[in-house]
Amino acid sequence: MAQSKEQARALVLRVREAYDVRALRPASQAVKDALAPLRRTFSLGPGAYPWFLTNPTAVLCARRVAAAAIVLSQIDPQQWRLVYDPVRTVIHTAYLFAQLAGDSATSDRLEPALHPPAPYAATQHIERSSLADIIEHDIPIVADQPPQPFRDGEWLTDGFCHPDRVAAGIGQAHPMPDALALVAMGDLHMLATMWVFGGTSVWPRERIESAAADIVDQWHRLPGWAPGW
Repeated sequence: MAQSKEQARALVLRVREAYDVRALRPASQAVKDALAPLRRTFSLGPGAYPWFLTNPTAVLCARRVAAAAIVLSQIDPQQWRLVYDPVRTVIHTAYLFAQLAGDSATSDRLEPALHPPAPYAATQHIERSSLADIIEHDIPIVADQPPQPFRDGEWLTDGFCHPDRVAAGIGQAHPMPDALALVAMGDLHMLATMWVFGGTSVWPRERIESAAADIVDQWHRLPGWAPGW
């Protein structure tokens, strides 16, 4: 049975309570923008496309992320008529944070939701490659796991090491510190999913863990992105 409006409204309240951003006053405008959707009315009902949950998951502390992911992990993608990929992204990112922190309690609670019976839609990452490349290399648009180039780290931007790439893109619309951090959010999400799927010979789990920790460390050095909230 699909979710009812009442169930969706109840889940929104629980998600908002788990993220608990009401009292947060970050200095960075980019962080404020990432958290803004959680302060406004949003839906997890039929047809919802909750990508607005992914950036808060990347910028908030592990405790808030874990609480939100545990709530979202109770969504059954076979019953709830929403776009599930963002939900899975939140769960994967929280799981990686828990692994890095040695938080086995959170890991154990999230583990059953890591590979739900829902296809992985590669379309969300088409911007990382051209449609021509996807066709040429026969990358599946919908599959039960990310495409091989994704898992091999080929779609990572690595903006901190290549700020010229960021400056030529999103850096034209945001101050460079925020632009670097915003691009790193996407990389962190991809690293989390790469880790969940076991890594590859090119990107083993040890390299993924190191890269994810490095992203968080470099975030905290940016103006307005220091930890403490």
